[in-house]
Amino acid sequence: MAKKTGSILDKLELNVDEEKISLINFYIKEDGDTLDLAAELSAVINNHIDKLYKKKVPKSVRHYIENKDKEDSDGQHSDKVLVQPDAGGSSDQSEGI
Repeated sequence: MAKKTGSILDKLELNVDEEKISLINFYIKEDGDTLDLAAELSAVINNHIDKLYKKKVPKSVRHYIENKDKEDSDGQHSDKVLVQPDAGGSSDQSEGI
């Protein structure tokens, strides 16, 4: 999802101990590891956001949003309505249509 201007993401500020970050990076390189620290931190933050989302947003709302997103990605429109005639076979529609 795209970042919206004026959202909490504009105000998100991380207070980190720069010395710890420097030491982590040093030992990542020292070990010959290919860990991308920024990607790792991003994954942890996104994981926590997902947990909060599931905890705080009602299931019915999450279900609606997920289905809406799926319809949008499938190119479907949610304004389509299937109308079926009643069980008696009568319908308000003309037979010639």
